[in-house]
Amino acid sequence: MKNNIIMLFRTYQLICHWIFSTCGLCLLYSLSISQGAAYPMLIPKFLPRRTNVTFHTGDLAVLPCAIADLGTKTVIWRKQPYKIPITVGKELFLKKLERFKLDHVPYKDEWNLVIEDVQQYDSGTYECQVSSKDGTYRQNITLLVTDANLPTRDRKESK
Repeated sequence: MKNNIIMLFRTYQLICHWIFSTCGLCLLYSLSISQGAAYPMLIPKFLPRRTNVTFHTGDLAVLPCAIADLGTKTVIWRKQPYKIPITVGKELFLKKLERFKLDHVPYKDEWNLVIEDVQQYDSGTYECQVSSKDGTYRQNITLLVTDANLPTRDRKESK
């Protein structure tokens, strides 16, 4: 009886050793992947785009923002100095801002804010931002909306 218990215990030890040596490594590897150890930490980078745009009242205004290495991070658009976002990801944050849309094609770097029927009160500084554990990355775009009857320096360049 004592030999059977010892043999059963040794079998149990061998099984546990096998489980922890093979499956334990798999578990550690999967944990390291979930913590980001298997992938380099991506730091978002804003790509060069115009930071000053001018449109006439009533135009469709496009505020450009392009971000490389975004990963799973979320893009937020807001108008300064307000803290309330206009968009969070692809979603409009406040439904009353129905003239605002986000123009983004999946797997592309562009996250442009589009304002339909732009008005002079839309003028100001807008912020395209990405937050991560390492901090918040921001790019400001200044929108100037002029009266449709007044010419701008180069209207075609602004569109």
